[in-house]
Amino acid sequence: NSVGSSVEEESIDYEISSNNLDKKFIANTEEFDEIDQDELEEEEVSPSGITLLINQTLEKQVLDKLSSFEKSRKFLNPDVSLKSLAVYCGTNTAYLSKIINSYKKCNYKTYMVNLRLNYTMHLWKSNADSRVLSIQEIATKSGFSTAQSFSKNFLIKYEVSPKYFLQQLNKNQ
Repeated sequence: NSVGSSVEEESIDYEISSNNLDKKFIANTEEFDEIDQDELEEEEVSPSGITLLINQTLEKQVLDKLSSFEKSRKFLNPDVSLKSLAVYCGTNTAYLSKIINSYKKCNYKTYMVNLRLNYTMHLWKSNADSRVLSIQEIATKSGFSTAQSFSKNFLIKYEVSPKYFLQQLNKNQ
């Protein structure tokens, strides 16, 4: 039967084609195994013990940019987002997030809150005039969008309210 033999021939052709593809895939896989590993992104264990696939040059550039971001106090801008910081660092949000998680030992949000609260503490301890500012004023000056956000994060980090902390600081100075 000509119809039956035609279907049979197609099956044989498919098996041969499929077999050739398998051989090509295996050959390509073996070729991949022979690629010099330096050509690939380097695998590294971060300080947190997480294995990341990273390009060390890019990592250093991002860390340098984060350092510059901190020193220039760009974190005081309440509009800074993970995306805008990634653009500033010359990378994408996923990669920046991994670097912050690995090197700063926290997520992006906590990183920003810590920078802002550390700035507030520095300001209050080094400048007595800053202690007379309202909570809203110090929150704004520290990069928080609202006084409520500032107070909530302050309480979480230091386990005392900002108002109580200031009272104690003024009492001891």
